[in-house]
Amino acid sequence: MNFNEKRSTSRLFNEEVAEIVARIFNYLNVLSTHPYESEVLRKVMKLDLTIYDASYVILAEKNDLVLLTEDEKLGRKQRGLLVS
Repeated sequence: MNFNEKRSTSRLFNEEVAEIVARIFNYLNVLSTHPYESEVLRKVMKLDLTIYDASYVILAEKNDLVLLTEDEKLGRKQRGLLVS
């Protein structure tokens, strides 16, 4: 395979990858904390969380989702097993 054939194959591969990624993004549902700012702040104070962590907790609760985390402390706080 010469240089031009490799470049053409590489370009085709890149276009295929871009199409696959675009299809994946079409299925993602981006959640916003917009209507829940005050609830996020209450969760920050109640559980002594960062705003970032509290946002995940609130979004999981509001969207009936399970919060998956490797942060054991956050998981315990979210489940109410750790009192700050």
